Order: sequence, then structure tokens, then C-alpha cells
Amino acid sequence: MPPKDELEEAKLKDLVDRVMDAFGELDNRSGKRHFPVTKFNRFRSAVFDYWAAMSERDWLHRDVAGVVNGLRDYLELQHHKTPSDVWWKIDQMEVLLFSNYNAYPEHGTPYNPENTS
Repeated sequence: MPPKDELEEAKLKDLVDRVMDAFGELDNRSGKRHFPVTKFNRFRSAVFDYWAAMSERDWLHRDVAGVVNGLRDYLELQHHKTPSDVWWKIDQMEVLLFSNYNAYPEHGTPYNPENTS
């Protein structure tokens, strides 16, 4: 059986891959006629899973930090019909990931797979 550090590293790599794959799907659907809500929610769920695993650490993976940090600007440039509730969801992801703080407590616990809409 591999050492615990190797298992932990493999788990984190899987989470990073999931975030990046979900962002890739969102990217492929951006700029289309309708905003890809399903793809956005998949990306958001992946970011929350990553945040839950990384919340006790003092560092983030550069690729994940880059796509979350640039998501608002990216969507403003790529998609002009972004639903209004997406903007607070992006804010929530950014603040959770970079400050480990829920900026929207009125929406409940951010990490709830049944409540990521």
C-alpha cells in the first residue's frame, strides 16, 4: 500500500483535474447563445470539493487559483447573457478559496452537494 502522503497527493491531483476538466467544459460552452448553467454548476461543485480538501492547507494549486481568480473577467468577456445569480456564486467561490470565508451565509453552508445550484 502506498504511503499516506502519496495517497493524499493522488487525491489532490484528482480534485485539481476535476476542477480543470469542469472549467474546460464550461469554456467550450461559453460564448454560445445560452449560458451553460449545468456546466457552471459542475465547475462550482468541483471547486467546492477542492476547497473542502484544501481548507486546512496554506497553499493552492496554481491552475485552480488561476481559473477561479479570472472567472469573472473571463465570463464578462465571453458571455454577455450570464444569469445574475452567477455573479454572487463566483464571489463566493473566490472568497472561500482565497480567504476560507463564506461571504454569503444567508445561502447556507457553501459546501453542500445538494445545494450547489
